[in-house]
Amino acid sequence: MIACGLAMVTACSDGSPAAIDAPAIDAPAIDAPAIDAPAIDAPAIDAPAIDAPIDARVPIDAAPLACGSQPPCPAPAPGRITLCGTILDAATVTALTLPGADGSACDPAQPTATGPCAVRLTAYDVIDYLQAPTGAIPLAGATTTIDTCGRFVVTDATPPPFGFAALVVDDAPAATDARVPTVVALPTTSGVPAPPAPAYSLQRVSEQAWSTTAGLTTGFAARGAVMLTFRYHGQPVAGVQARRASNTIPDDDYYFSDATAARTAIAPAQAATGASGAALVINVATPQDYDGVGMAPPGCAWSHALAAAPAGSVMVQDKLAESSAGVACP
Repeated sequence: MIACGLAMVTACSDGSPAAIDAPAIDAPAIDAPAIDAPAIDAPAIDAPAIDAPIDARVPIDAAPLACGSQPPCPAPAPGRITLCGTILDAATVTALTLPGADGSACDPAQPTATGPCAVRLTAYDVIDYLQAPTGAIPLAGATTTIDTCGRFVVTDATPPPFGFAALVVDDAPAATDARVPTVVALPTTSGVPAPPAPAYSLQRVSEQAWSTTAGLTTGFAARGAVMLTFRYHGQPVAGVQARRASNTIPDDDYYFSDATAARTAIAPAQAATGASGAALVINVATPQDYDGVGMAPPGCAWSHALAAAPAGSVMVQDKLAESSAGVACP
C-alpha cells in the first residue's frame, strides 16, 4: 500500500497518507534557454494496472504562442485531468526548443534530431509505471501535444487511482535512442487543470558524463537513480545532504561540482550539494522517503516525499523548504 504520497507530500510519521501541500513545481517563464525548475516523487507498489490506449500527440488547435508565453492549461472534461508545463533538459536546466521556435506543434510522424520534437511525453499511473516500466499502460484518454518551444499539454486523461501521475520523457518512436527515460510524479485532481509543472529530458551523453565523473562502472541510468533538487524561493541551495528515511546516505549519494545551476559533472568526494542544489541517489528501486539536511532557512526543513526509479530510468524530485506546518517557508 502507499506509505505516504508523492510530489511534495508532507512526511507521514506513522506511514499514513499525508495531505498534499502543492505540486513540487518551480516552473518559470518559458523563455529559453534560461529556465529553471524541479522535480518530484513516487509511491509504494501495490496497485493494479490501468487499461489505456497508447499515447499520441496532435496539433494544437489555437494559433502558436511565442516561447515566452505559457500555453493555457485547458479545463479537463468532467472526471478527467489535464497536465501542462515545459520540458527541461535535466543537465542544463534549460527548455528544449528548436531554433526559430514559434510555438507550433511538433509532428510526431516527423521527429527532429534534437529538441522537443525529438521526444515523446507519456502519462502513466505512477504506481503502474514503477512496478513495470516496460509494461505500464498510459493513462486512458490522454491526448498529448508538444510544441517547438518545449511546452506540453496532456488533456482529458483518466485520473490515476491514487492521485499521482508519472510523466515520462523518452525518445520519440522514430528517433534514435539518445535519451534516458526521465520521470516526474505530479499530484492530480479530477476535473481541475493542474498548475504548470516541469518535465525533464536526460540525454544519454549527459548521463554518461555523470557516471564517468562519479567513477561508476554501472552508470546511474542502468542502476536507476533519483535526482533531488533543493530549492528555496526558486533558487538552488548549496550545502544540503540528501537523506533516506531521515538518515544520511554517504554510500549512495553523489553531488555536482558545477559552479552554476547546470548539472554536468560529479565530484565523488563532495559531501553536499553544490551551486546546482542537486544530488543523485542510487539504490532506489524501492519507494522510500527522501528529504535533506543542512542549509534550510531558520524554522524550516526540507520537504519529505517518496521517490524511486526502476533500473534504466532517472526520477527527478524537487525538495522545497517548508515550515513545521508543511507550507512553503517564507
